[in-house]
Amino acid sequence: MVEKQKVQFLAVMWGKKYIDFFVDVSGPALLAPGNLPAMASALDSRFVFLTKESDIAYLKKSAIYERIKAYADIDFIAIDDLIIPGLMSYTLTHAYGRGILVHGADMVNRHFVFMNADFVFADGTLKTLSLRIAAGYDVVMAPSLRCTQEETFGSLRDAAGQGDATLILTPRDAVDLTLRHLHPTAIANIVNQPFTNSLVANQFLWRVDHTTMVAHFYLLFMLCIKPTRVVESFHGFCDYVFVPELCPGSAINIIDDSDDGFILEMQSRDQELKTLALGKRDQESIARQLSEWTTKEHREYALRPILFHAGDVPVAVEAVRQESQRYMESIHALLRPTPQPVRHHPYWVGAMHAATRYLTAQARWSETAADTSGADVDRELMESVPFARRLFRMLAGSPPHATPLHFDWLEFRPVGDTLRDFLETETGPLLFVTSGQTRFDLYLLTHKDRCRRVDPAALISGRTDGVMPDGNSGAGLCYCYLTVGELSRIRPLLMALNAILGGESRLLVSVIDEYADIDDEAFERKVLREIGDLSQTGFDIEWITYIGSSWRRRLRSRIYKHADRYALSGGGVFSASVAMLGGLFLGMVLSNLAGGIFGKTRRSPEGATSLVFKAVPKAPL
Repeated sequence: MVEKQKVQFLAVMWGKKYIDFFVDVSGPALLAPGNLPAMASALDSRFVFLTKESDIAYLKKSAIYERIKAYADIDFIAIDDLIIPGLMSYTLTHAYGRGILVHGADMVNRHFVFMNADFVFADGTLKTLSLRIAAGYDVVMAPSLRCTQEETFGSLRDAAGQGDATLILTPRDAVDLTLRHLHPTAIANIVNQPFTNSLVANQFLWRVDHTTMVAHFYLLFMLCIKPTRVVESFHGFCDYVFVPELCPGSAINIIDDSDDGFILEMQSRDQELKTLALGKRDQESIARQLSEWTTKEHREYALRPILFHAGDVPVAVEAVRQESQRYMESIHALLRPTPQPVRHHPYWVGAMHAATRYLTAQARWSETAADTSGADVDRELMESVPFARRLFRMLAGSPPHATPLHFDWLEFRPVGDTLRDFLETETGPLLFVTSGQTRFDLYLLTHKDRCRRVDPAALISGRTDGVMPDGNSGAGLCYCYLTVGELSRIRPLLMALNAILGGESRLLVSVIDEYADIDDEAFERKVLREIGDLSQTGFDIEWITYIGSSWRRRLRSRIYKHADRYALSGGGVFSASVAMLGGLFLGMVLSNLAGGIFGKTRRSPEGATSLVFKAVPKAPL
């Protein structure tokens, strides 16, 4: 009897939103006859959930757990130490990597099938994959096409039903649903429509008719990989590095016709809207953007046309294919000749620095040693690149002790002055409310004995035990750092704070538009849409000020981005430092001078990119 080939699913998900999505829709679609059941009949299958420790029990209690178990053995691998806010691709890469590396030298004896929680496989997709595995392919790639979750999730959940139901979605039905509810980011990538474009395009689409589309993808999903060699670590994002690192020289098979397999990717309507713009871009600007990040493999993928169709293929498709091929070839002729490296890609280096800073800060807050083992930090890389950044910090300082050379000096000065005055002249405790990293983390860590950090979600949900520093019943000062995206919960947050802060406490709130450098929507409109009525939260607002401007933020961002990318992409430490510091020095000084080098603020929100207000608890009537 011939032993079945081994296949191992790696499904990454964490948090109730994504797990419920898997339980309600993605999992039932996985159980369609042409998916997991077909694959399990042909291959020795195992299913691995890569998730948070606290989510394992929830998954085990779900109906989908027992149904998957009927076809495949199930394992769980905790990834709590890999989850870093704002770095989704980093977490996915290390989670998938952990699922591979745990097998050591035995990784070459199994096929790894990768799955995101928001991927919905059309019926027959995994049967096609099984056939291609049987044909000897080590690498099978597939595109995913985005649709709008708010318009499609309910109907798919209802179609899946409850309990032992299965979601059977034929490829043509899945394509039809997607094309009728295309996500705004997908629409922006349609070349033959005139209204919108993507500032970070990684795919190009052509409408043939209302049921058919031709596509070219720079980023394809690595649906299945069978390593041909043993690796001990990864040095890039999974969709950049897994294929060339695990299977160097292997033939790559692409599912290029949706009848053979289709992956519907659901995303919320607002996902990445800030990367879109009105109008169409010229090919030169598109090529410049692609040259910043595309590798040799990405460029090869993009020349392969892919067909999505909800019905029979129309005659007109061939003409559109030829048009798309000419367009892609003209784009490629404008690309910089040398692709970006697979290992230590500039984007990866930036993510590694952000991850290391986060892990270090978290460790300091919790008084433990920073665990960067999951990050697999490349010490030589991490030590060589930050030299330019360290020189810049020496000249510009860091909040709140910073100079006008710092690119965010205008943005944080009002908060920095208040925090510094409080911590260096008073003795009361500080409550620091934030869900992510801020410019003041390292400074506040030097006053950790007086400072307690807490997530806004914990306060809103009523988890206030132990919030205040030991021996304190209130806070002398509470500082809340919020992004515009968090404004919708500012009212319940302030009400929760009012219940725990003492009557003599002061409240300082900053609201930052973190996307002002790429988003054309005015900060004022965003605030008006989300902030709500704060008059009934139990606080009196003493003052409010608006800071910054979108054009200065864009100038600073553009200078910083290009100088930083040059520094990260090579050219030597000295030349990188000169490029970064020279560009930053000129841009930051001019920008801060234009904004008021003496720290002038204003009451008008017009053109602002952030706001700060100070409040005190209302006096009892």
